Amino acid sequence: MPVSPNTARLKLLLKNNTMTKMTVTTLTASATSTTGIQTHVNSSGAYVKGLNTVVKNVAWAESMSGSIQSGAIYIPKNGIIKDISVVVTSALSSSVAGTLGVIAGTSTTNLTTPAGGEIIAGDADSLMTSATTLARGKGTSTVSHLTTAYGGAAALVLKADGQTYDSAGELHVWVTGSGGNTAPFATGSVSFITAFWYMGDTV
Repeated sequence: MPVSPNTARLKLLLKNNTMTKMTVTTLTASATSTTGIQTHVNSSGAYVKGLNTVVKNVAWAESMSGSIQSGAIYIPKNGIIKDISVVVTSALSSSVAGTLGVIAGTSTTNLTTPAGGEIIAGDADSLMTSATTLARGKGTSTVSHLTTAYGGAAALVLKADGQTYDSAGELHVWVTGSGGNTAPFATGSVSFITAFWYMGDTV
C-alpha cells in the first residue's frame, strides 16, 4: 500500500524535531512562626519608617507596689508618639474599692507622683471609677472613640509638645490605684498598646 504524502511529511517532521526534556520542580511553602516577645532595641534600628505599634502584656505583681507597670517601651530618635491605650486582658480585682487611672512618662522617676508624668500627666479614674473589679476587655485610650468602645471611664490625654523624641529614649506607662501607687491589686493583667511614628534617621 502506498504511503500517504501527509503521513510521510509527518514522519519527516517527527524525525527532524526533538522535544527538550522538561523537569518539574515542586515548591513547598512553609509558614515561619516566631515565639516570644519581640523587643525593639534602640541601637539596632529595628523600626519601620512610618507607623510602629508595640504591645506589652503585663500581669500585676506584688513587687510593683500596687501599680501595674509596662516596663520600658523603646522609642527611637525622631520617634513621635501617636496614641496610647490600656486594655484589661485578665480581670483586675482589688481587696478594697477604688478607682484606677493611667500615668505615663519617659522614665519611672515622676510616675510615683500624681499628675507627674511627662507623657500623660495621670488621673485617678480614667480606667475605672470606684469598684473592686474590672472585666477583661475594658480599657481606655488617648483616642476618644476607642475609650468609648472599650468602656473606659475617661479618655487619656497626651501632654502638649512632649511627644517627640529628639534622641532615643523610653516610654513607661502605669496603671495606678486611687490610693496612689500603694493601692493593692489581688489579680489581673493589662496590655499596654503604644503606637508611634518613626520619621527616619534624618528629618
